[in-house]
Amino acid sequence: MGSDRDLAIVKHDDRKLPAVNEIVFKIGLAAVKGNGLTFEFVKEQTPELCLEAVKQNGFALQYVIKQTLEVCIEAIKQDSGASYWVKDKSMLKQQVDL
Repeated sequence: MGSDRDLAIVKHDDRKLPAVNEIVFKIGLAAVKGNGLTFEFVKEQTPELCLEAVKQNGFALQYVIKQTLEVCIEAIKQDSGASYWVKDKSMLKQQVDL
């Protein structure tokens, strides 16, 4: 996602890498907020990006590697059909049983 300019900055001064990473994160966040299914192309999944993607489109859950209860519930709230993509259905069953 980074540009050639970003790459040149990091090659010149690797202390700038955190700033470039933050820019890439913000671009990814804006993308998933606009269309949750763009999460398919996110290389570094963070809890925040996962949550925002499924809030926008529950079916983005299919691309979430580490599915948490919170992310699964948000996906299903957004679209009940997203329950199909829950990897550990017992996690949801335990939540319902409580």
